[in-house]
Amino acid sequence: MANPFRINTEFDAETDMYTVKVGEQSLSTKLRRANPKTPISFQKLDSGIGYLSGADSSETKDERELRLEMETRLEHYYNAAHRVQKLIQKLPGGRGFECRPVTIARNQLMEHLENNHERYSFGYGLSGPRLRPAHTGLVKWNDNGLIPNTKEFIEALLKQFAPEQ
Repeated sequence: MANPFRINTEFDAETDMYTVKVGEQSLSTKLRRANPKTPISFQKLDSGIGYLSGADSSETKDERELRLEMETRLEHYYNAAHRVQKLIQKLPGGRGFECRPVTIARNQLMEHLENNHERYSFGYGLSGPRLRPAHTGLVKWNDNGLIPNTKEFIEALLKQFAPEQ
């Protein structure tokens, strides 16, 4: 049986067909372009799921509790990482320390949402949990996901504190 949560996307440049497959279900759409001779390409960014916080769904009580815990812990992580940045900046030689993905996630995607968005979307996929995945490419700030953001945070910490070798 196919994994019901696996999402695959395909684009056939010869036929202009875009296909999304979820488990055993698929949906194909023929693109209607103004100029079919203009070449386009398809770039697979990630696979996963996105949803609005607090949105109604058919999830079970246990699934809802796990989702809310993931959202809460993700928010706590970015708030704590941002606080660590601020503390490091107060240390001798710490001025200018920053990890942009942590700052963007905390300040732009959680605390100071653009266009008065009261709720934000969450998601998860190959790059871990993400903030506002439904808005990718449509807004000024995008989240690459917890895994790449954490790697960049660790690299910034190592650069700040690890002796050069």
